[in-house]
Amino acid sequence: MADLKPMHIVPGHGGPSDVAHSRVEVYNYLKNLNTRISEVLKNNGEIKAAISVNQEALRFLHNFEQLARRNAQEVFIQLEFDF
Repeated sequence: MADLKPMHIVPGHGGPSDVAHSRVEVYNYLKNLNTRISEVLKNNGEIKAAISVNQEALRFLHNFEQLARRNAQEVFIQLEFDF
């Protein structure tokens, strides 16, 4: 999307942003979640452990409370066959 050089990005959650800000927030969020879920999988953890990973550093994100556990579950499902 960044290659299209949009002036604004309107995400599914939160307010409009620019590419630089969105890249940092989305990248940091996904990197953190990916790292933490990978740790669960490396330790043969189950999805129940994945939804409880510490995401506190990202609490500032819009709809964090509603989405954090669901996002962790989805990342677990996507990564589980890589382990």
